Order: sequence, then C-alpha cells, then structure tokens
Amino acid sequence: MSIAELLRSRGLIDVEDIEVLHAQTTEEGLRYTEALPEERLVALLREHGGRAPIQMIIRVMGKELFGIALGWAKRRGWVGVENG
Repeated sequence: MSIAELLRSRGLIDVEDIEVLHAQTTEEGLRYTEALPEERLVALLREHGGRAPIQMIIRVMGKELFGIALGWAKRRGWVGVENG
C-alpha cells in the first residue's frame, strides 16, 4: 500500500487521478525541424539560380519528398512548373 493510499484510507487526504496528455514529435516531424520540404525545395532552386530540372531535384530530394514539397510550394505560390 502506498503512503497516499494509507493516508486516504484514514481520511487524511483526498486523492484525485488526473490524466495528462502529451504531444510528441514523430520521426517525420523531427526530419522537418530544420526546414519543411517546400522550404528545402525553394532553397535548392535558389542554389541553382532559381530554376532546375525536375529530375535533378528528385535525385537530390527523393521522389516522395519532392512531391510533398512541390504540392505545398505551388499552393503557397512559391514555385511553378514549366516545359523546356
């Protein structure tokens, strides 16, 4: 029996259970602590004078991350895709 249970059984204290919720960063969140994918894309484009072949960007970022980055960067009006 814990001390708290003993004191409660003697009517000396009231014990209340409280549920505490915690937020925790996921592995994906940890990867984005330095920069979000769309920020990485814009930085990469900046390093290449403002434009670069998509295949080169995919080689650097990876296909999945590039897709995420491009989607968000386009929604924010940061990038566009052109032929040629």
